[in-house]
Amino acid sequence: MIDDGSYDNSWNTIESLTQTIPNLIGIKLSRNFGQHYAIACGIEHVKGEWIVVMDGDLQDNPQEITRLLEKTNEGYKIIMRTELT
Repeated sequence: MIDDGSYDNSWNTIESLTQTIPNLIGIKLSRNFGQHYAIACGIEHVKGEWIVVMDGDLQDNPQEITRLLEKTNEGYKIIMRTELT
């Protein structure tokens, strides 16, 4: 989880979660560098077979992760969720 210079209590929450969830890491950036740099930072430090990128403002529903992982079991290597209006 990346704290991209937030002004709320995000970092304390991230620190707490990293102590209770195995393999979860938190990175606190020194200031707000913007979404693209925060994502690049996360990707640079991630370890694992799959990467899920989503905003912390719940614009992306975390419950969708389960559906994404189901697609990996069907053999997909890249899964993108888009909505057409």
